[in-house]
Amino acid sequence: MGNLSDECRERRPDDQIRETIDRLSQIKNNLDVQRIKVIELDVEEDTEKIRTHHKEIVHDTMDIILLLKSLHDTVELPITHNSKDIYQNTFKIGKCVCEIVCKLCTQRGRSSTSWNFDDVEDLVQIPNLFNHAMGYLITETPSGHSRIADIRTMSREWRRSIHTLCTVFCIHVCIKMTASLNALKISTLRSQDGFKKLLECVVKQFLYIQHTSTLAEDLLECTNEDEQHSTVEGYKMMFKRIRIFLNHGLFMLRTVRYETFSEADVEVACNRIKTCRSTLINDFTSRYGRNEFLINSLREIKRVSFEICESIVCCLPPGQVHIADGVTAPYPCEEENSSDFEDTSDENGSDCIGSLTRCSLENNEEQLKASDIEKTELIRSYKMEGFQSSIKVCVDNQRPFICSSVGGKVLQNGKWVSANVTRIEENKVEMEIVPGELFVVHYKFPSGKQKFDRKDLRNGITMPIPNTPANLNLGRSEEGDVTVEYKVHLPDKYRLQGYKDENPEKFGSIDILPGIQTSVSRNITNGTMELAVEKPNKGTVYIVLTMDPNNQHVDRKEIQPRPEDRKISFDMLLNAMAFIVKDASESSKKVDTESALSILGFKSICQLLTLYRVPSNVEDRIVELRVYCIESNRNNLQKTVESALKNEWMQIKGETASSDFIISSEENITLEFTGDVEQNDGLPKPIITFIRNGTCFVQTQLQFLNTNEMRGLLLMHHGTVERDWKPLQWKTMRANYKVMFESETSRSKSCTLL
Repeated sequence: MGNLSDECRERRPDDQIRETIDRLSQIKNNLDVQRIKVIELDVEEDTEKIRTHHKEIVHDTMDIILLLKSLHDTVELPITHNSKDIYQNTFKIGKCVCEIVCKLCTQRGRSSTSWNFDDVEDLVQIPNLFNHAMGYLITETPSGHSRIADIRTMSREWRRSIHTLCTVFCIHVCIKMTASLNALKISTLRSQDGFKKLLECVVKQFLYIQHTSTLAEDLLECTNEDEQHSTVEGYKMMFKRIRIFLNHGLFMLRTVRYETFSEADVEVACNRIKTCRSTLINDFTSRYGRNEFLINSLREIKRVSFEICESIVCCLPPGQVHIADGVTAPYPCEEENSSDFEDTSDENGSDCIGSLTRCSLENNEEQLKASDIEKTELIRSYKMEGFQSSIKVCVDNQRPFICSSVGGKVLQNGKWVSANVTRIEENKVEMEIVPGELFVVHYKFPSGKQKFDRKDLRNGITMPIPNTPANLNLGRSEEGDVTVEYKVHLPDKYRLQGYKDENPEKFGSIDILPGIQTSVSRNITNGTMELAVEKPNKGTVYIVLTMDPNNQHVDRKEIQPRPEDRKISFDMLLNAMAFIVKDASESSKKVDTESALSILGFKSICQLLTLYRVPSNVEDRIVELRVYCIESNRNNLQKTVESALKNEWMQIKGETASSDFIISSEENITLEFTGDVEQNDGLPKPIITFIRNGTCFVQTQLQFLNTNEMRGLLLMHHGTVERDWKPLQWKTMRANYKVMFESETSRSKSCTLL
C-alpha cells in the first residue's frame, strides 16, 4: 500500500479518481463474496470447521476495510474527496460489513453449544475499523477548506444523491442491527461471561449512523428548503427505523447486568434513548420537513450514539428484563420474526413491558394510611407506567431483609391491591402485581392484639410484647372491656452497621432495640413501657424517641440506668410509637436526635460527590458534570469514585472535603453555577431529589465562556443552606483529566462505549 500514494501523485487527477473507483469496486465485489459465504453457513452447526470459516471471513473483511482506509488516506485531492462514487462505494461496503457482522453475531448467539468467546475478539474489531474508515467522509478536506464550503460547490443533483445514500445506509444498518438484537435476546448463551462482546459488536455499528448523521447535517446546511422536499420521505423512513432500533437498544439495556455503582450510567443512557426517541416522534409531527427539525434530530441521534450500552458487565439469562433499579420481570422469548421489524407499536415509544420509576411515599401520610403500611415498613416504592396486564416481578433489595415476612401492594384506581408473593429469599422477593399507578414493596412487621375485661383493668395490666424484651403496663382503670393492639418495628441492623463502617467513632457504640407501637380502644391515653436490659456500662444511655401516629412530632428522652439495674422503664402515650437507641459510649455527648432518626431510617446522613469528564473534542470547552447525593454508609462514596474512574469520570475536589449532612426523602439539592460557566443544555437549574436507599444524582453539560479566566463555581444548596461548593477551572480540569486518562491502553476499563 505504501507505493500507492507515490503512484497517485504521478498521475493526473482524473486517472487517480478512476483508479480509486476501480479499486473500490473491486473491494465491493470481494466483500459481496464474503457476505455470500456467511449467508450460506448452516446456523445450527457449531463445528471447528465452521469456526475456522468464520475466522477466515472476519480476517478477509478486516483486510478489505484496511484497504479502504488506506485508499482514503492516500488519495489527497479535494475533488476526489467530493467524488460521488467515493461516497457511494464506501456506503456499499458499509452495508456489506454491517450485514456480515450481524450475521456472524447472530449465528454465534444462536449456537446450540457453549463456545469460547475469545473467538470473537477479531470480530469485535470490525465495527471499530469501519468506524475509523467512515471518519474520512466527515473530516476536513486536504485543501484546508471546510466540508460545508466544499459541499456548496457541488451540484444540487450531487447533494440530493448523497442525501439518499445517507438515509438508505442508515435504514439498512438499523434493520440489520434490529434483526440481530432480536435474535440475541433469546440466545441460550446469554448468561455466559463474554456474551456482552456479541452485543458490543452489533451495537457499535450505531456509530456508523453517528458519522452519517454528521454528513447529513452538513448537507442540510447547504440545502434550500424548496429543494429539500424530495429527501423528506427518506429521512422520515430513516428516523422510523432508528426509533425501532432505539426501542431494541433500550430493551437490550434492560436485559443486562451491570455493576451496582454503574446504575447511573445505564439510567443516563436509557433516558437519552427515550429523549431521542421522543424527539424523533414529536418534532417530525410538529415541524415536518423543515431543515431545522432535521438538523436537530440528527444532532440528537449523534448524542445518543455514544450512550447506548454503557457499563454493562454481563447479560441476564434469556427471558429476564430490568424494569427498574433492582427489579426484573420475565418477557416472552419469541422466535425471530420479520414482523417484529414492521410493528407500528414501536412508533408509540413503548418501553419494554412497562417501566417502574423509584419514588418516595415516606412523606405521603394520606397514601400510607390508606395502604395500612407504616413508614418503617417501606422497602421500595415505584411509579408504574405502561403495564397492560398482571406481571411477575423479582425485587432485589441488594441487602438482606430484616423481616421474614415481605409483601407488596399496588395502587389501582384509588384502591390498594395486595400482590401475590410467590417466593422470598435472603434479599429477593418474587410476586405477581397488577397494573396500577404505584407499586410498594414492604415488610409485614409482627403485630397482634389482646383483649382485657373490666376486671383485668381494675387490677392493672402487664402485657408482654412478643418479639421484644418489653412489657406494657396499664394502671388501674374503671374503663370497660379494652383491646390493646401492638406492632413491633424490627431494627435495621444492616443499616446501622453501614453507618458504623463509615464512622466508627460516632456510631461504633450505638445499638438499636425494636420499636414498639401501641393503640388502645378505650379512653386510656398513658402507659408505662418496661424493658429488660443487659448490665449497663458506665455512661450507657438509652435514648427514647416517641412519635405521634403521623410522625409529625418527636419527643426525646434519655434514660441512664444504674449499674445494678436490669430493666428500664418510661412513660409513653398509647396510640404512639417508641423507638429506643442505646448509646454505650463514654462520651458525655450522646447521639443527637437527627442522627438517631437517620440510623432508624427516618432520615439519612449524606455527602455530595461531584464528578466530571471531558469529551474528546476539548476545543469546545465543554465538560459533563454529575453530582451524587450519597448516603454515608458502607463507604459508598469511595466505592462510587472508584467505579467512576473505570468509566472515565473524575472527582472534583474542593479546598475542603464534602461534609456529612442530614436529609429526608423527597428533599432537594439545587445546583447553581456562577462565573464564566453556563449550562449547555439550556435546561433549568439541575435538582437532585433524594430518595433513601436509591441512586440519587443529576447530570448536566457545562460550557466555559471564551474569556481569559474561564473559571466559575458550583454551589449546592439544601433549602437555604449551602451544603458544598466546588471550583470550576477549565484549564485545571482539562489538564488533570488529560493526566488521569492520557493512556487508555494502560488502564483497565470496565465500560466500553458501544
